[in-house]
Amino acid sequence: MKKLSEIENLPGEFWMPIKGYEGIYEISNKTRIKKLGSWVNSKNGSMAYKKPMIRKQSLNNHGYVHIV
Repeated sequence: MKKLSEIENLPGEFWMPIKGYEGIYEISNKTRIKKLGSWVNSKNGSMAYKKPMIRKQSLNNHGYVHIV
């Protein structure tokens, strides 16, 4: 079974870029945040691809949702 953070789209979900973070993050109409895939330098100097990932949401001590 896939983790919720690995599921690409929920039924009826669509994604839009977040202003100021275009090409890095997107937000869906279901209020989920996705970090887009990117190439990064690894410790040994080679390039590694980081897969897109939906960020996890949780409640803080005051009951507000925040992204981890």
